[in-house]
Amino acid sequence: MADDSLLTDAARDLYGGPVAQFIGARNARVRDLKKDGHGAVAAQVAAFKKPSAGADAVNRLIRADGDLADDIADLGRRLRAAQSASEAAELRALDQERRALVVRARSAARELDDSLTAASLDHVEQTVWAAIVDATAAAIVLSGALVRPLSPGGFGEVDTTDASAVAVEAEPEQTAPRRRPAPRASSRPAADQGADAAAEKRARVEAERARAEAEDAVATAQEMSRAAQDAVEAATKDADEVQRRRADLEQERDELRERLAEVEQALRDSKTEITERAAALRVAERHRRSAAADVDRAVQRLDQL
Repeated sequence: MADDSLLTDAARDLYGGPVAQFIGARNARVRDLKKDGHGAVAAQVAAFKKPSAGADAVNRLIRADGDLADDIADLGRRLRAAQSASEAAELRALDQERRALVVRARSAARELDDSLTAASLDHVEQTVWAAIVDATAAAIVLSGALVRPLSPGGFGEVDTTDASAVAVEAEPEQTAPRRRPAPRASSRPAADQGADAAAEKRARVEAERARAEAEDAVATAQEMSRAAQDAVEAATKDADEVQRRRADLEQERDELRERLAEVEQALRDSKTEITERAAALRVAERHRRSAAADVDRAVQRLDQL
């Protein structure tokens, strides 16, 4: 539909532009759409939210690195197919690829914008991880209209609520067939052999699934631990900076106290000096009056001669 195309184009343009200019560009787009008679689309565009720093970094990364976007989509399809088939050995190999791809995405984001904070780079990692393990998350990330970062969120589906500026649906994926073990010759009745084989298969599948989940849990814990360590280091750095500023302020306070003491002493000295000068002035005034009286008496005697 034409309206859907207009909405998609607006999202692609706005979420691909400078985040600092997002609000102004969005409002201008709304005005243009209204002017052209597309009021319904204009209302939807007006509801577009400014992307967070981490989401903006992912949007720009997907546009700037097409190979990375293709690799995210490809690895996600292979990983999810292996999970459906419960291929433990393949899952371990693909998990190694996932970790490498997440690290690669973080490095690429840092190269694209060296002003990104550690928190924003962590959001890039988590979002790419989520896109690999969840088809809907992948569709949202690759659309380039991400509003907020995503998180893999354990073993369940990724929470993509309000994560995209426009509605995005994942493409249906083909499920890889499960591998079947080769039949073994046995003297036992066919029914018993079938039951044993089925039980063995279920046990093997459950064991492989449990191992894959345990390995994924370990990887998740390691990723979270590293993110927590980064947060601790950042907090420690901030605390050191605050302590340094406090030390500077305390030194400045001590210097001001010393200066204040000097000024107060100077005020006391000046008060004493003022008192002494006032006493000297009174003495001088008495001498002046006495001298003036002597002059008057001398004049009178002179007049009488």
